[in-house]
Amino acid sequence: MEIGIQWPLVLFTLIAGAGFGLLATAGLAQLAAEPGKKTKQIALIGAIVLLGVGGLMSVFHLAHPERFMGAIANLLSFSGIALELLGLAFGGVAALVFLLVVSMENKAGEKVLAVCSILIGVAASFLQGYAYFEVAAQPGWHQIALAFGYLFTSLALGALAYAAIAAGRAEDEAGLRLIGKAACGLAVLA
Repeated sequence: MEIGIQWPLVLFTLIAGAGFGLLATAGLAQLAAEPGKKTKQIALIGAIVLLGVGGLMSVFHLAHPERFMGAIANLLSFSGIALELLGLAFGGVAALVFLLVVSMENKAGEKVLAVCSILIGVAASFLQGYAYFEVAAQPGWHQIALAFGYLFTSLALGALAYAAIAAGRAEDEAGLRLIGKAACGLAVLA
Protein backbone atom coordinates (compact mmCIF):
# COMPACT_ATOMS: atom_id res chain seq x y z
CA MET A 1 0.00 0.00 0.00
CA GLU A 2 1.41 3.35 -1.00
CA ILE A 3 1.41 6.24 1.40
CA GLY A 4 0.06 9.39 -0.27
CA ILE A 5 1.08 12.91 0.61
CA GLN A 6 -0.21 13.75 4.06
CA TRP A 7 -0.70 17.52 3.68
CA PRO A 8 -1.48 18.20 7.35
CA LEU A 9 1.76 16.41 8.25
CA VAL A 10 3.73 18.42 5.68
CA LEU A 11 2.18 21.64 6.99
CA PHE A 12 2.83 20.59 10.59
CA THR A 13 6.52 20.00 10.00
CA LEU A 14 6.99 23.22 8.04
CA ILE A 15 4.91 25.49 10.27
CA ALA A 16 5.97 24.07 13.64
CA GLY A 17 9.55 23.79 12.39
CA ALA A 18 9.52 27.47 11.44
CA GLY A 19 8.18 28.23 14.93
CA PHE A 20 11.00 26.27 16.59
CA GLY A 21 13.51 27.97 14.30
CA LEU A 22 12.09 31.42 15.03
CA LEU A 23 12.25 30.71 18.77
CA ALA A 24 15.90 29.62 18.51
CA THR A 25 16.77 32.59 16.31
CA ALA A 26 15.14 35.02 18.75
CA GLY A 27 17.36 33.54 21.45
CA LEU A 28 20.47 33.80 19.28
CA ALA A 29 19.68 37.41 18.36
CA GLN A 30 19.20 38.26 22.04
CA LEU A 31 22.63 36.88 22.94
CA ALA A 32 24.51 38.15 19.88
CA ALA A 33 22.98 41.47 18.93
CA GLU A 34 20.56 42.82 21.60
CA PRO A 35 17.65 43.53 19.23
CA GLY A 36 14.98 46.12 19.91
CA LYS A 37 12.12 45.26 22.25
CA LYS A 38 9.45 45.37 19.52
CA THR A 39 11.47 43.08 17.25
CA LYS A 40 11.81 40.54 20.06
CA GLN A 41 8.12 40.76 20.91
CA ILE A 42 6.98 40.31 17.31
CA ALA A 43 9.37 37.38 16.81
CA LEU A 44 8.19 35.63 19.98
CA ILE A 45 4.51 36.21 19.19
CA GLY A 46 5.24 34.81 15.72
CA ALA A 47 6.86 31.73 17.26
CA ILE A 48 3.84 31.17 19.52
CA VAL A 49 1.43 31.50 16.57
CA LEU A 50 3.49 29.17 14.36
CA LEU A 51 3.75 26.55 17.11
CA GLY A 52 0.00 26.79 17.78
CA VAL A 53 -0.96 26.42 14.12
CA GLY A 54 1.60 23.62 13.78
CA GLY A 55 -0.02 21.88 16.73
CA LEU A 56 -3.41 22.05 15.02
CA MET A 57 -1.90 20.54 11.87
CA SER A 58 -0.48 17.73 14.02
CA VAL A 59 -3.99 16.93 15.25
CA PHE A 60 -5.42 17.01 11.72
CA HIS A 61 -2.89 14.53 10.39
CA LEU A 62 -4.06 11.83 12.80
CA ALA A 63 -6.34 9.23 11.24
CA HIS A 64 -8.73 9.80 14.14
CA PRO A 65 -8.26 13.35 15.54
CA GLU A 66 -10.64 12.53 18.38
CA ARG A 67 -7.93 10.20 19.74
CA PHE A 68 -5.59 13.13 20.25
CA MET A 69 -6.27 13.12 23.98
CA GLY A 70 -4.99 9.54 24.09
CA ALA A 71 -1.68 10.76 22.66
CA ILE A 72 -1.52 13.41 25.36
CA ALA A 73 -2.21 10.78 28.03
CA ASN A 74 0.78 8.76 26.76
CA LEU A 75 3.38 11.52 26.57
CA LEU A 76 5.92 9.54 28.55
CA SER A 77 5.86 6.79 25.93
CA PHE A 78 8.23 9.04 23.93
CA SER A 79 6.62 7.85 20.69
CA GLY A 80 6.92 10.04 17.61
CA ILE A 81 3.72 11.94 18.34
CA ALA A 82 4.68 12.27 22.02
CA LEU A 83 8.03 13.82 21.04
CA GLU A 84 6.23 16.26 18.75
CA LEU A 85 3.74 17.22 21.46
CA LEU A 86 6.46 17.65 24.08
CA GLY A 87 8.41 19.87 21.69
CA LEU A 88 5.34 22.00 21.00
CA ALA A 89 4.56 22.31 24.71
CA PHE A 90 8.10 23.23 25.76
CA GLY A 91 8.51 25.58 22.79
CA GLY A 92 5.21 27.34 23.42
CA VAL A 93 5.90 27.78 27.13
CA ALA A 94 9.46 29.01 26.50
CA ALA A 95 8.24 31.55 23.92
CA LEU A 96 5.47 32.78 26.21
CA VAL A 97 7.74 33.16 29.25
CA PHE A 98 10.44 34.81 27.09
CA LEU A 99 7.80 37.25 25.78
CA LEU A 100 6.69 38.10 29.33
CA VAL A 101 10.27 38.66 30.49
CA VAL A 102 10.98 40.87 27.44
CA SER A 103 7.89 42.92 28.30
CA MET A 104 9.22 43.40 31.85
CA GLU A 105 12.66 44.37 30.45
CA ASN A 106 14.52 41.97 32.74
CA LYS A 107 17.90 41.74 30.97
CA ALA A 108 19.27 38.85 33.06
CA GLY A 109 16.05 36.89 32.57
CA GLU A 110 16.14 37.58 28.84
CA LYS A 111 19.62 36.07 28.58
CA VAL A 112 18.60 32.95 30.51
CA LEU A 113 15.50 32.51 28.38
CA ALA A 114 17.50 33.16 25.22
CA VAL A 115 19.70 30.16 26.05
CA CYS A 116 16.62 28.05 26.91
CA SER A 117 14.96 29.11 23.65
CA ILE A 118 17.98 28.12 21.59
CA LEU A 119 18.23 24.72 23.29
CA ILE A 120 14.51 23.99 23.01
CA GLY A 121 14.29 25.23 19.41
CA VAL A 122 17.24 23.11 18.30
CA ALA A 123 16.21 19.99 20.25
CA ALA A 124 12.56 20.13 19.18
CA SER A 125 13.49 20.68 15.52
CA PHE A 126 15.79 17.67 15.62
CA LEU A 127 13.19 15.52 17.42
CA GLN A 128 10.61 16.33 14.74
CA GLY A 129 12.78 14.51 12.24
CA TYR A 130 13.85 11.85 14.72
CA ALA A 131 10.20 10.91 15.23
CA TYR A 132 10.22 9.61 11.64
CA PHE A 133 13.61 7.92 12.08
CA GLU A 134 11.77 5.52 14.41
CA VAL A 135 9.63 4.29 11.49
CA ALA A 136 11.95 1.53 10.29
CA ALA A 137 9.33 0.27 7.81
CA GLN A 138 10.01 3.34 5.65
CA PRO A 139 13.67 3.00 4.54
CA GLY A 140 13.88 6.62 3.38
CA TRP A 141 12.79 7.79 6.81
CA HIS A 142 15.01 5.47 8.84
CA GLN A 143 18.12 7.61 8.37
CA ILE A 144 19.57 10.01 10.90
CA ALA A 145 20.16 12.46 8.04
CA LEU A 146 16.39 13.04 8.04
CA ALA A 147 16.52 14.41 11.58
CA PHE A 148 19.36 16.76 10.64
CA GLY A 149 17.45 17.80 7.52
CA TYR A 150 14.49 18.77 9.71
CA LEU A 151 16.82 20.61 12.08
CA PHE A 152 18.56 22.70 9.43
CA THR A 153 15.34 23.40 7.51
CA SER A 154 13.56 24.54 10.69
CA LEU A 155 16.44 26.77 11.73
CA ALA A 156 16.75 28.26 8.23
CA LEU A 157 13.00 29.01 8.10
CA GLY A 158 13.13 30.58 11.55
CA ALA A 159 16.17 32.68 10.68
CA LEU A 160 14.50 33.90 7.48
CA ALA A 161 11.32 34.76 9.40
CA TYR A 162 13.35 36.65 12.00
CA ALA A 163 15.27 38.48 9.27
CA ALA A 164 11.97 39.57 7.69
CA ILE A 165 10.72 40.84 11.06
CA ALA A 166 13.97 42.66 11.81
CA ALA A 167 14.10 44.19 8.32
CA GLY A 168 10.55 45.46 8.74
CA ARG A 169 11.43 47.02 12.08
CA ALA A 170 14.82 48.41 10.94
CA GLU A 171 16.02 48.54 14.57
CA ASP A 172 19.22 46.57 14.37
CA GLU A 173 21.27 46.42 11.19
CA ALA A 174 24.18 44.42 12.68
CA GLY A 175 21.82 41.79 14.08
CA LEU A 176 20.00 41.58 10.78
CA ARG A 177 23.28 40.91 8.95
CA LEU A 178 24.19 38.19 11.46
CA ILE A 179 20.82 36.46 11.15
CA GLY A 180 20.92 36.77 7.35
CA LYS A 181 24.31 35.03 7.25
CA ALA A 182 23.04 32.32 9.61
CA ALA A 183 19.96 31.78 7.42
CA CYS A 184 22.10 31.41 4.29
CA GLY A 185 24.43 28.93 5.98
CA LEU A 186 21.55 26.88 7.36
CA ALA A 187 19.79 26.84 3.99
CA VAL A 188 22.93 25.35 2.44
CA LEU A 189 23.06 22.67 5.16
CA ALA A 190 19.35 21.85 4.76
